[in-house]
Amino acid sequence: MFPLRIGDALLMSAQTGCFPATPTLRARRLWRDVRTVRRCWRRPWNGPAFDQGKVAMNGSSGRTAPADGVVLNLAKVGPFQLGRLRVDPPSRELLRDDGARQLLEPRVMQVLVALAQANGAVVGRDTLVQSCWEGRVVGDSAVNRAILLLRRAAAEIGEGAFRIDTVARVGYRLLRDKDGEAEPPAGDDSHVEADRQLPRRQFLGGGLIAAAMACAGYAFWTGRKPPAPLSPETQAMLDQASVLAQQTTVDGTSQAIGILRKVVEIAPGSAEAWGMLANNYAVAAQHWSPKLERQMRLRAEAAMSRAREIEPENGFAFAAEAMLLPRMGAELQLERVLRRGLSHNPGSPILLHHLAWTMLNVGRCREAADMIGPVVEQGRPSPNKFFAQITMLWAAGRLEEAEQALETASSLFTSHYAIWFTRFYLLMYSGRPADALSQSADVENWPSGIDRPNIALIEQVARAMLSRRTDDIDRAIRANNAAAREGTGYCENAIQFASALGGIDEAFGLAQAYYFGRGFEIADVRFAADQRAYSQRKNRRLHILFLPSTGALRADGRFALLARDLGLEEYWRESRTRPDYLE
Repeated sequence: MFPLRIGDALLMSAQTGCFPATPTLRARRLWRDVRTVRRCWRRPWNGPAFDQGKVAMNGSSGRTAPADGVVLNLAKVGPFQLGRLRVDPPSRELLRDDGARQLLEPRVMQVLVALAQANGAVVGRDTLVQSCWEGRVVGDSAVNRAILLLRRAAAEIGEGAFRIDTVARVGYRLLRDKDGEAEPPAGDDSHVEADRQLPRRQFLGGGLIAAAMACAGYAFWTGRKPPAPLSPETQAMLDQASVLAQQTTVDGTSQAIGILRKVVEIAPGSAEAWGMLANNYAVAAQHWSPKLERQMRLRAEAAMSRAREIEPENGFAFAAEAMLLPRMGAELQLERVLRRGLSHNPGSPILLHHLAWTMLNVGRCREAADMIGPVVEQGRPSPNKFFAQITMLWAAGRLEEAEQALETASSLFTSHYAIWFTRFYLLMYSGRPADALSQSADVENWPSGIDRPNIALIEQVARAMLSRRTDDIDRAIRANNAAAREGTGYCENAIQFASALGGIDEAFGLAQAYYFGRGFEIADVRFAADQRAYSQRKNRRLHILFLPSTGALRADGRFALLARDLGLEEYWRESRTRPDYLE
């Protein structure tokens, strides 16, 4: 069979014990096998013919996707079922079997229909723009917003009846609940082009060619056998560790490390597992007790080295390398490490996430907001991703989009501490302190582990913003300045509160203490000691200097001196960039 002859030729030198000793000999062996492949191609293929231009190479037959350039007409699409949901495109309604209903915006319903009609196939962003926006020039935010609203509908009224996955650098696909699978929506077939079913022998042959080429390429240029795939059980452990790591808590990181140590015992040839372990050790070195820093750093470096022995350009290893650098004074080095990692791992969520925070830390807020969008869309939603997106959109002046992301995050993680506090601050700083106080009055939805005194501190600030009375402002600033000495998290808040309330001198005094230890010392612990999270002096957070809450600081002449002392001026000069606030 033709494809198998090619597969045999390409795998010829990838078998155990068949690697020539030197690169020169490997190159000669490669040329020999290339000639073999060329001879195979010259032999006639007697299998069934097919039109490659019309075959959906998605690994499954019978899937359809919207044709480019044809507008989707909701009036011509019949109702269809998604689990417990009945979707009625003409009326734009989602109706659940218990009577609950939700009305979708026209564009959002068009996107839902386009994805549902693809029946599990991937639909590209360009195709969605052509089908749902009539090919108009729209920003990525328009598509992102439609996807976010659909994901929210899936989680709320849909109760998991479907989900929308992002396929990096390709598009989106809708996956149905297995218990509620249904046929794709019928109706306006003018915008759907049916895929032809690829004959089974031909499809298997194509898969073997791809696998053979991948194996042969890895073997020739590394001189090693390609690593064996993980078993389903081990892969599940790796996925579980990823979810735990995204909790961004000491307990989550600790549990992720324990699972990953077990994974590398089971699969010592997994570069991904070693890289993830290195990254979690690096997180621990930066955020755990300073007493544990050296131990965690050494473990991170060892795991990072092991990952790179297996896969020299491993993305998680680059992330770990960046995480081990100080947050202050090494911004340019940090950026270069991350961009080098992205050159080998385009679109890597973890590298983009780190780079987005780096951009925010140096005042390049618009770039940060643009980078974080794809990170949120990939993989499982997490509070950590949403917190980053909301913060960066807000810093970039995109308040409406920040609020849309916050609405989605709140529907999924109502009482998570990062989302709860972010919502409170966004309301307070955007002129709605009364709404912020209403949120804090809902005691039942307070984040777990947060006591009443912590809530009282931020409520004082909201009341001062609401009343604008001098005595309320002075009382709020004094209370938060006192708390600032107890932890870095309190001090970050106090800097922003003082700036927003007009206490510019107090804000600069707090900044000097926070970043340089001038005036008084700030404890390294972030908030409560039992939370076991720390920010050492070298890892203090710069992004707070570029948020809307500290706009008064940036408008003051003393800010240029602060930026110089922090090394930001040197970064801007050497990187030949300017922060957004100077443009």
